Amino acid sequence: MIAEHLGQGIHFKVLSVLEAPGDLEFFLSDNPVLIVDQAKKDPSWPQGWELGRADVSICLPISRKRCLLLGGYSEKLVDIEVETISAEFVDSINYISTFYAEEELFGGVVDLKLQTTLNSTTKPHSYT
Repeated sequence: MIAEHLGQGIHFKVLSVLEAPGDLEFFLSDNPVLIVDQAKKDPSWPQGWELGRADVSICLPISRKRCLLLGGYSEKLVDIEVETISAEFVDSINYISTFYAEEELFGGVVDLKLQTTLNSTTKPHSYT
């Protein structure tokens, strides 16, 4: 049941290649996969089940200029194109990346430089 739910949900997600505009760049790390749950609908779900929902995206920065995004919902095949995104969108992805890194590396204790980065970065917004 779990595999079927996840498989169907991921099967209908749309794969996009996002490109950062101008001199903006995506943050890279050794654990680059970001799960973006826009709705935070049911925190009691077992970890990973949310991947089957249309409002959950998987974000994977693959270089400083490009990022893969698996999200949304489509029952039709969609051509993959490179899409230049807004500076705010890049900031949102970098904010989430920094937030996850801070939690993993520092366990909630933030140094001054990292706190400055977090404070100066746009908070996440809608990803679809």
